[in-house]
Amino acid sequence: MPRRRRKHRFTLEDYHKDLIVQLANGASNQDIAREMEVSCESVEYYLRRLRQILRAENRTHIVAIALVAGIVPPEAVDLAGKKYASVKAREMNKLK
Repeated sequence: MPRRRRKHRFTLEDYHKDLIVQLANGASNQDIAREMEVSCESVEYYLRRLRQILRAENRTHIVAIALVAGIVPPEAVDLAGKKYASVKAREMNKLK
């Protein structure tokens, strides 16, 4: 009998989802704290809690799980912009 794939059922608050979107878009803890108007310690706590809830190993894993589970819609993540910025930075370094 084939193994049934379980759907992820995570209960997250809206601020957790906002935090995941910011993580996915490359924000630092300080950036997230500034945006959410909380302390850096609060952001660190939220990240620890997300790792526990999602059973994630790190920040990248949090984002990956959230995308696969549908917690965060893929269109909320600016992968194209980051890739473009990365390529542009490399090209600018070549010109120096």
